[in-house]
Amino acid sequence: MTQVLYRRNLAFTYINSPNLELLSFSTSSKVTIIANKFVFGRTDEYEAILDRGHLIYFDPTPVEVHKHTAAWFWDQQIFGFVGQRLNMIDKISARVYRKAWERKKAGGDWKKLIEQKHCRDAALMTVQALETDHACRTGKDRERRFIETTGMSRATYYNYKRELDANGQLQFDPTEVTGLEPKGTPPEEVDLAAEVAAAQDEDGELEDGEDEDYRPFP
Repeated sequence: MTQVLYRRNLAFTYINSPNLELLSFSTSSKVTIIANKFVFGRTDEYEAILDRGHLIYFDPTPVEVHKHTAAWFWDQQIFGFVGQRLNMIDKISARVYRKAWERKKAGGDWKKLIEQKHCRDAALMTVQALETDHACRTGKDRERRFIETTGMSRATYYNYKRELDANGQLQFDPTEVTGLEPKGTPPEEVDLAAEVAAAQDEDGELEDGEDEDYRPFP
């Protein structure tokens, strides 16, 4: 974004949103770069660019992603299933919901897709379970139980704990998403038979009206 105005407005909307709500924000930045991955030249060139600006990571928590998805997603069964597992899912994105819906439409096991491909491993879930285990009264108790259960080290326990805490998944409160329902509408179904018939009719019309003087190249 390189407009010359001092303040610029950016606006966007969601195609599947029922009321097409327009979202916008303003900025006075001289240059704004929005990218999934920022890579530029050599290391010294990359560092020079960073030194001249502000690098901001957009890293929403699973609860924030779930609430955002409610504005455009449409399948309550999948939405509720994911919502009950927000503390288990690793690096959730809106694509998880869409892929589960596509698997469901194809008659596949969409629950297995979510649980096996997107849920955290057993060791991380052990750390979560220990946080709410009343039998473990102290941090030392939880640390010892983790080592006994997983065979992993004390350092690994605290590394996992920090990771979960940073992602808002160490102590998940399900009431944050209780009663939340998706408000979007599903994509229109494509009638393949009708599409094929229309294409065949179009081909027939072109053949009937073909110019007699037309000669294809040999």
